[in-house]
Amino acid sequence: MPSEISNRIKNRTVLLKCHSSRKKRYFGPALKNKIAFKKLIEERVTREETQLRQRTPKVTLWLHRVEDKQNSVDEVIKEGEEEILKKCARCFFPKNFCAYQEVGKNVSSELNDLNKLIEEGEDFGEVTETKISYNPVDEKPLEEIVGLESEFNQVWKCLEDQSVRTIGIYGMGGVGKTTLLKKVNNQFLKNHGFFAVIWIDVSKQANVEKIQEAIFNKFIIPELLWKDKDEQTKARVIMKCLTGKKFVLLLDDLWKHLDLQRIGIPSSDKANGSKVVFTTRSEEVCGREGTLNSHRDISKLAEMVAQKCQGLPLALITIGRAMNGRRNPDEWEDALKSLQNYPSDFHEDYIIEKDELFELWIREGFLVKYYDRYDARKAAESTLTSLKFACLLEDGVIPQDWTGDPQDYIRMHDVIRDMALGMASKHEIKMEVLEDAALFKLKAEGFDEKWKEVKRLSLLGKSYESFSESMSPAFPHLLTFFVRYTKLNRFPGGFFQQLHTLNILDLSRNWDLTELPSGIGVLINLQHLNLSHTRIKSLPLEVKNLRKLKSLLMDGTYDLANIPRGVISSLSLLQVFTKTQLIHDKLFDEGGLLEELESLEYLNDVCITLTNLSSIQKYMSSLRLESYIRGLLGSTCNLTSFEMSSSILRIAKHLEVVAMLNCPHLEELLIYPARQAHFQDLRYLNIWGCPRIKDLSTWVIHAPRLQTLVVCSCSSFEEIIADRFSSAEMDIFPNLRLLILKSLPQLRSICHQILPFPSLQVLRVTGCPSLKKLPFDSNSAKNNLEKIEGRRVVERVAGRMTLISLLSLQNLLAMAYGKEA
Repeated sequence: MPSEISNRIKNRTVLLKCHSSRKKRYFGPALKNKIAFKKLIEERVTREETQLRQRTPKVTLWLHRVEDKQNSVDEVIKEGEEEILKKCARCFFPKNFCAYQEVGKNVSSELNDLNKLIEEGEDFGEVTETKISYNPVDEKPLEEIVGLESEFNQVWKCLEDQSVRTIGIYGMGGVGKTTLLKKVNNQFLKNHGFFAVIWIDVSKQANVEKIQEAIFNKFIIPELLWKDKDEQTKARVIMKCLTGKKFVLLLDDLWKHLDLQRIGIPSSDKANGSKVVFTTRSEEVCGREGTLNSHRDISKLAEMVAQKCQGLPLALITIGRAMNGRRNPDEWEDALKSLQNYPSDFHEDYIIEKDELFELWIREGFLVKYYDRYDARKAAESTLTSLKFACLLEDGVIPQDWTGDPQDYIRMHDVIRDMALGMASKHEIKMEVLEDAALFKLKAEGFDEKWKEVKRLSLLGKSYESFSESMSPAFPHLLTFFVRYTKLNRFPGGFFQQLHTLNILDLSRNWDLTELPSGIGVLINLQHLNLSHTRIKSLPLEVKNLRKLKSLLMDGTYDLANIPRGVISSLSLLQVFTKTQLIHDKLFDEGGLLEELESLEYLNDVCITLTNLSSIQKYMSSLRLESYIRGLLGSTCNLTSFEMSSSILRIAKHLEVVAMLNCPHLEELLIYPARQAHFQDLRYLNIWGCPRIKDLSTWVIHAPRLQTLVVCSCSSFEEIIADRFSSAEMDIFPNLRLLILKSLPQLRSICHQILPFPSLQVLRVTGCPSLKKLPFDSNSAKNNLEKIEGRRVVERVAGRMTLISLLSLQNLLAMAYGKEA
């Protein structure tokens, strides 16, 4: 018996070993392959999850099902093994291997089910998807608004247009750009077909890191991919998140061009349908970002308001809020009438010439790093351009009958002006601007210690009619003093007695001012004196005491007939002298003035009107005068011919302005020898009241930088450029912005060839009945032209020529192409 039992145990052991080996032989390889495939899927998912992605719901469910089926197979095998062991223990020998067959059948069934799951997994494409936040659109708090419906509809229409990729909302601060962008953002909550709507507050101090952090906060980005990573790595993470996705990027308050790819934002194109919408105060940004550069169309009410208050943003906003919900037309009419008195507080007439501003900046020390004043002027011009692009300054509003270029004048909106004054006060810049004469009188008679500390003072407006002897201001630290646009006709004799520190005195645009007090001679530290557009009759002899004076401006002083001999030559440090005017009722010794100017060692910038032939001949014969004259006006003189030789052109390198006014005998303007030289900086040419002159050929073809050309009241004038001078190879008028042709009965042609006029903004033609054709084709002035004025007035709005008069555009175009209207 023992031996028999021993043998049975051995047999059972052999059978168990055989069972184990069979399990491995038949079930092991199949199960191992299934497990290996599952492991490959898991590794792929894990790898992609480290790249800002998450497993898809389909893959997640599949992995759970495979895991469950794998556990089921193991359970069946385990139960089968236990059943076999039980039977073998009872019988000590197998009965036709029935147990093994039963186990194998159950395991095979489970493996077949597992195999079907694996086959499902083999059809997987993407196993992960981009991980996003729970809210693709974040709602922005927004009060109920009125007056932006037109603008919103325009922006939304662009968003729906598949051909539009980038949309710019441009305007000065306070007009509602951010509000409009919020309204656009919130609209996506109702109409959302994008992967994500991303809002970023850019601001002037924006940097790449700040913007990347905003995107990080938008999406669920794992810390291990972001924390302590450099800019380039973060950009790659953002790029992986957005590539191939349809998104909207909303950028609020963009001040300069933004490199989106540096941040990690893929370019928007037709393939992905993505959009970029930004707000900006800078017109230049609109151009650099590739958007149409045009002002927004505003509602009918806003247009009416803008006409009455010069488009003041705060007025637009205030009225919009006040009229919200009102439906009675009478209420709207009353509201508009209430605005009629509001503009009286604005300063739309307070314009300033850029040349005046340049000189002030120089004297205030803003441009001290430039040794050459003409380099300083160019730097100042660049700064002004940037300020205008940012809507902080505007072109001056000048009457239509003026022949000046509006871009030579600037003005500042009240909103910006108040902001600037507020900033000056906040930073303890001791500056006062007083437009109420009563308030100035109160301060002057009972000023406190704070008032005494003022360094810059401006008295402005028509409430100033007179100063009493007791109102002599005492400011021990005053450096700059402006008194402008007043009704003053004189100053008390001792008015300037206590202003010894004064550096700048600007009395310009006081049209009733007829005399200066002799006491002005006490301003021994004065460097800048502006008397332009006043009615002063004489310079006090005491002006010769202003030994530190560097700039003396007297443009538009029509009544000035007496400049005492020796006054100008006594100003040994004088650098700038201007005295230009279109009309001369009073004459003075021009020859003597030229002699004194010629004697000044540091003088390098002169603009002057000469009214007689001897004065012009003296100018033409003086190398020194020619070298520093910037503006030359000839008026009511007997000049018959005005010639510029090549040598004179080389010397007169700073000549910018030339005007010949009411010269009855002038027949021609010549450059001799022609084609050997050209004006280096001539930008303004005005020929007015010269009945014998017929064309300007030799001058304009040698003035490549000419920006403004005015020809008026010249009865014999036939053409600007004669046929013999026109050539397809010549680059004519490359920089001309303003062309005015008025009262020219014989004018037949501007030029016989078609001209591109790449910079032309305004063409004004009146009183030219013989002009039947303009030198235009479909490409002429196509990028910048704003107005063609005459009997037919056309404005370019948002890139389209839109008729705003009662006459037909067809007639104007017919004239342009030489066809009968």
